[in-house]
Amino acid sequence: MRNFLYKVRVFLTRLFRGCYGIDDLYKGGFVVVLILMLLHTITRSKIIYILELVVLILIMLRFFSKNHAARIRENEFYLKHTVGIRGWFKYQFKRLRNIRHYRYRKCPHCHQALRLPVKKGKHTVSCPKCHEEFQTTILF
Repeated sequence: MRNFLYKVRVFLTRLFRGCYGIDDLYKGGFVVVLILMLLHTITRSKIIYILELVVLILIMLRFFSKNHAARIRENEFYLKHTVGIRGWFKYQFKRLRNIRHYRYRKCPHCHQALRLPVKKGKHTVSCPKCHEEFQTTILF
C-alpha cells in the first residue's frame, strides 16, 4: 500500500510540475461555477449547465497552463477591474466576523463607515473624517 501511495504522489508531482496553479481569477471562476451549479439545480436549464461546464473547463485550463506570463496578465486584469466588488464583499465579511463586538454605522454627512463598540443605548458619535457629531442607537 505504501508503494502505491508513493507512486501516486510521484505521478501527481510530475503532473503538476510547472503548472500555473491557483490565483484570484481561478477563485473567482470557481465561485461563478458554484453559483451556476446552484442556478442549474433550481432551474434545470441546459444553457446554464453548458455555461457552467465552459467556465469550469476554462479555469481548469488556466490551472494546468504552463504559460505563466499570460496567466499573470489575465489575473492582473481581473484584479484591476473587480477591485470595487471584491472590496465590498470583503467589507461585508468583516462586518459579519465582528458582529459580536462591533456595530457599523455610516456618518450622515460624509457617509464614512464607522465601527462602534457594542454598547446598548443612544450615543453621540463624532466622525473622524468630517468631525461632525451625530446621534446613533445601538439596540443589541
